[in-house]
Amino acid sequence: MIDKEETQKEQIKKFIIDNKLTFSDTGSGLNSECCIIAGYADYLSVTDYEPVLDAINSTCPDASDFIDELERVMDYAWENNYGNFWNTAEAKKQYKF
Repeated sequence: MIDKEETQKEQIKKFIIDNKLTFSDTGSGLNSECCIIAGYADYLSVTDYEPVLDAINSTCPDASDFIDELERVMDYAWENNYGNFWNTAEAKKQYKF
């Protein structure tokens, strides 16, 4: 039986690939992609960094030093319900998930 964290990681990997996220930009590009994935992870009810980090590391071999930025943004996303956006029609228009 596949556990919840493994399922979440697979969903995040598919999201990264389908939406062509790279986590290799610096500055606002990296922040933007971290915000996107943090919100999507919150939508999936991810409560730990590991499935997100594993998904990025396995799909984006050229990813920059994103870990500090991702953890900062994920903390903020969890505290501010970034997952709510993913229930909107706008999210469905902008992203594949």
